[in-house]
Amino acid sequence: MAVKLRDLVKVDKRFENSVNLYLDLDNKGKIENYVYTRSSQNIIEYYLDNVDKNKEHATILIGPYGKGKSHMLLVLLDRLRHLEKPYLPVIISGTNTDLNQAFLVGITDALKRAGLDDIAPDSYYSEALKKIEQWKKDFPDAYSRFVKELEKSEKCDEKTLIAGLEKNRKPALDIFCKIYPLITSGSEFNPILMLETVIYEQLRDVLARDYGYAGIYIIFDEFSKYIEGHEKDTFSKDMKVLQDMCELSERSSKGRMFITFVAHKSIKEYGTKLSADMRNAFRGVEGRIKEVLFVVSSQNNYELIANVLKKDEAARQRISEIRRYYGNAMKSYNFSCFSGLFDEEDFRRYVVEGCFPLMPLTAYMLLHISEKVAQNERSIFTYLSHDEKGSVCRLIEECDEDIESCGITADTVYDYFKNLFREEASDTVIHNEWLKAEYALSKTADETENKLIKIIALINIIDIPDELSADVP
Repeated sequence: MAVKLRDLVKVDKRFENSVNLYLDLDNKGKIENYVYTRSSQNIIEYYLDNVDKNKEHATILIGPYGKGKSHMLLVLLDRLRHLEKPYLPVIISGTNTDLNQAFLVGITDALKRAGLDDIAPDSYYSEALKKIEQWKKDFPDAYSRFVKELEKSEKCDEKTLIAGLEKNRKPALDIFCKIYPLITSGSEFNPILMLETVIYEQLRDVLARDYGYAGIYIIFDEFSKYIEGHEKDTFSKDMKVLQDMCELSERSSKGRMFITFVAHKSIKEYGTKLSADMRNAFRGVEGRIKEVLFVVSSQNNYELIANVLKKDEAARQRISEIRRYYGNAMKSYNFSCFSGLFDEEDFRRYVVEGCFPLMPLTAYMLLHISEKVAQNERSIFTYLSHDEKGSVCRLIEECDEDIESCGITADTVYDYFKNLFREEASDTVIHNEWLKAEYALSKTADETENKLIKIIALINIIDIPDELSADVP
């Protein structure tokens, strides 16, 4: 009976990079299933050393999408929570447009998770809840108008809104802020709250003095999204908030504070995508933040793929066809992208055998394309392990060819990421290569020509001619 590819290769779903720092802080499964690489081990040890030696309190971790930064930081925060004197983990979301509010929500949620609601600070959410309770108790007419307006214009009942405010849900706060002027003769909901730096300073020391904590560890997740989506008019104000928080982290008292920003590229790399005013505003913060590069070596990259694509070694030893596949795949060693990085034995081990059933050039292009355009919804790990059309997981399940002919070719990378190529209007090289490829594809129905067009487009998008060129010598 012939052995199918799905019997030989199993995709390890643990490596999916769908980690949400806020939601997964208590997810023991994701923490325990984390597989270290040398690069991630070095980064974790670097941060633990900072904590141990009380140094470099404000950092920005820079690494491309799809390299597992969030999963790695989840493991780091778990280790910090289990020290003799733990750190309270605080997650700041980069999707919140009001930075003052984001820091208040972050510390409030962290204290609630730790069962320390009694020392949680006032926030816009808690103030909205207090206002509703005040109307209900002291101003029944205002309360009645509020409930009617809520049901009439927002199709929402009071119980649902209160539940949303208690969970710090922004849509619930948006509804309250929209209705508030109708109840208060036009005034805006703008409670006077303590500056977030003062709150953090007080809580840092209270946690150390009264609750056995060493201090607070803040992760500003998705900092890139925050920068890219920020309104220009309020950017300078928010940069002052960040500058104050960085300065506070450097000042130790009874407790300590660390803050780590997470980005997929350095702010310097944004170039003309940020206005001159925004770049100038960031300079005051930039000088207070140490850049930490999450550099994954080429060998580590191929090891990551190999760790996802688990092989049944006993079955592999019995299949003579796989040796013929390996022999054909070894011919790719003649390409500079491989011979310039590996000796022949390591190429066989990490690329040919490790990345099977990906052909060597498929693995190479996947790694480079993911760095060029990948996002959370499209990355190395989603291409390998998500059970969806075009993914390796699905291709393995659907493959009925013999093992010698089952290598997954690089055109599948184009098919999987082409929507991102189309959306990269700001990167003219990527977008134009996609346009040219799609035009050429519309002119042929030949399967071989289709594959060649897609592979040439990938080579041109990667644009490292010294390693791999589409030119015919």
